[in-house]
Amino acid sequence: MSKYLAKFSRKGQQGNWLIATGLSVKDMATACRCSERSIRDWRREKIRMDYEALLVISDLAGLLLPPVTKVLRHGHLSKAGKKGGEAVIKKYGKVSIDENKRLSGWNKWWQTTGQYKTSTILTPLSFRKPRHSVALAEFVGIMLGDGGLSKRQLCITLHAVDDLKYGQYVTGLLERLFDVPVSVHRRKVSVANDYIISRVGLVDYCVAEVGLVRGHKIRNGANVPEWIRENKRFAVACLRGLIDTDGSVFWHVYKSKGKIYRYKKLNFSSGSTLLLSAVYQIMSDSGLNPHLRGQLICLDSQIDLNKYMKLVGTKNPKHLKI
Repeated sequence: MSKYLAKFSRKGQQGNWLIATGLSVKDMATACRCSERSIRDWRREKIRMDYEALLVISDLAGLLLPPVTKVLRHGHLSKAGKKGGEAVIKKYGKVSIDENKRLSGWNKWWQTTGQYKTSTILTPLSFRKPRHSVALAEFVGIMLGDGGLSKRQLCITLHAVDDLKYGQYVTGLLERLFDVPVSVHRRKVSVANDYIISRVGLVDYCVAEVGLVRGHKIRNGANVPEWIRENKRFAVACLRGLIDTDGSVFWHVYKSKGKIYRYKKLNFSSGSTLLLSAVYQIMSDSGLNPHLRGQLICLDSQIDLNKYMKLVGTKNPKHLKI
């Protein structure tokens, strides 16, 4: 990836341009030497796309380069640092660099306070370990869709505008399940919010007892855990979490014999064959009629969509506005 990002002038332009190329997610990922997840995030405008990737895709599709602005990938950091420094100087004046004075002050603090304080650095932060439940199964679906685990953090990334109300629901779900605070961070170079919990113990619990994986979900074989598959209510809740994050509800419009018809459809997109298979199976077991097309699972009929909404439902308001 280059050090520049492509900034489109209006919301929707980046996603529409990528769709207009007519290229598959796989073809674009191969050409740009990036993950398919990155391409899907670009199409959904979770993040700004890489500028060099824009040039590659434009050339591959034979399209004119769209009007964009090149912006530094981490350009906001220097501005933030400068503002922080100015704030410190404004508040405290010139920062002292007298080493003897600094050591004298530290020794005074240590003799009067420091040596008597109990360190909590190595004390693991607490959290609740919930039992297997519908709520925990829905959380697993959300994590399999738009979540991820690092060594120390749990993070769920959602669109900052389209998923704002859903993000509030997700925050409440996490707090009820684990009894921990959730930090929300707006990404500076993309229209996305990160919902973060920093707990090493919680990450270990999610891996060992819930069935999630650390790191790259596709490479590390992320899938719907067995304890969810074995329970119909849990499976339906997990499906809701997956569709609310990586699914879409949209109007299908077509013309026949001069008359225009329109009805709603539902799609689920994933680069993981394991997740595609799991979603297909849960839908089928629930009496729905899914169709698998490449990296998409589709509910094509209005009857199936209505049945899905009645049986599974959604907690993401944007799926009800369509």
